[in-house]
Amino acid sequence: MLLTLQSGRIRETQSQGTNAWKTQVSHWNCRQSRGQRVVLYAMTKNDDSQMFTITSETAVYDRYMTVYNRRVEFPSQEQGSNGLTTSRPGQTHEFDVVGHPKASFHFCISFPYHPPADPSAHWSEGEVTLIREYAQGPNALVYGLPAGSFHKESHKTLEGCALAELSEEAHLCGGSIHRLLDEDCPGIAEVKWCCNRFTPFIVCNPQQDTDPGHRDTEEFIEIKRMKISDVKKILRSGDLLLPSVTTCYWAFEWLEENYKDVYTAAAK
Repeated sequence: MLLTLQSGRIRETQSQGTNAWKTQVSHWNCRQSRGQRVVLYAMTKNDDSQMFTITSETAVYDRYMTVYNRRVEFPSQEQGSNGLTTSRPGQTHEFDVVGHPKASFHFCISFPYHPPADPSAHWSEGEVTLIREYAQGPNALVYGLPAGSFHKESHKTLEGCALAELSEEAHLCGGSIHRLLDEDCPGIAEVKWCCNRFTPFIVCNPQQDTDPGHRDTEEFIEIKRMKISDVKKILRSGDLLLPSVTTCYWAFEWLEENYKDVYTAAAK
């Protein structure tokens, strides 16, 4: 289900097709006028989000990211304490919400996996290409996987976005790309106070890109290819960005189930 905010009111719109919850991020619309945002929201598969009504939303700051003042009407709630149940009437609250409307509130992230040369080796003996990038929040270099914003005009698809960022940030291309979430998943919410969602991929056996995509001038990136055992150490160190942490664990699970097919494809 999609919700459209128009003139401070919410209108439901049924998504078309069997993959209703894929939401086709390339079709998301967003425009801003006089600080008021009109946007299609991708909701989760459950119905909980329909309990909360966005009565108004105004952009209060806009540069690379946009900060919104969102006013939400809560439903009434039953509360239990010491065996007693009381009813709390619905309330209205205001929240700071952050998002990236210029990127359709979506980004993609890829796990570049290089299988071991020995066909009898376990998948965990392979390698991964990480990047070490300047992060403005901690004001430091931190580890991450190649990731970037989805732009429907240039990327066309989420897979196209993942491969473009793989070229730009890790200087890799080719290989086989696989989505790590169900096809009908709208992406994972980045954090609770953010509109952005991300879709993770694994790219198996990518090769060096001799003509990589152009990086933005503010990107300070080092490319680090390393063993999976070393990646796991970084996971435990707290020096890996959260979407990359999540993607790593999904990729490990995917490789455990699909590695034989990966090596067969790489050997062809």
